[in-house]
Amino acid sequence: MNQEMAGQGAAQLQVVASSAERKVTRVYPGTPEQVSRARAFIRGILPPGELASDIVLVTTEIITNAVRHSRSALPGGLFTVTLILRAAEWIMVEVGDQGGPWTMHAHDIEHGRGLTIVAGLAGEDNWGVEGNQSGRTVWARFPWPTVTPAPAQPARQASNGHAPSQPPAITPDALHDREDSLARQS
Repeated sequence: MNQEMAGQGAAQLQVVASSAERKVTRVYPGTPEQVSRARAFIRGILPPGELASDIVLVTTEIITNAVRHSRSALPGGLFTVTLILRAAEWIMVEVGDQGGPWTMHAHDIEHGRGLTIVAGLAGEDNWGVEGNQSGRTVWARFPWPTVTPAPAQPARQASNGHAPSQPPAITPDALHDREDSLARQS
């Protein structure tokens, strides 16, 4: 967890309600090295916090499956990462691969737990696999974070004499701004 956010209690995200939906998609070569690039893409769009950490972990697990177990791993293969934000409702991540046989492997000490992690973090009814051998999308949806207003307290000042900063807001505009900033850095 971001150290700056750690002292702010359970409300780690400032949520601004809006009915707008924002969708951001990137395509990557189907190689293991691209997992960290896609993870940085998602992390760069979402404000820091526990929910963002869960979304990043779930995305990593799904992408890892795509580059290990689908045709995306073949030479010239690709996978797609999409982040969809429907303000005040949910945040969804989708990973599309180029299909291939779908076989569930037995769990062992090091393998076979990725989708269990996805189900555990997103919730049993908030993830799924769609498609077939020619193309597959694995998705996970997370409920929009709720923030319980803190009881009114006198204004506090940080050690630098300024009022403490608010956590970053999740809004379609904020998502767009973070996406633009990330694109300029690429």
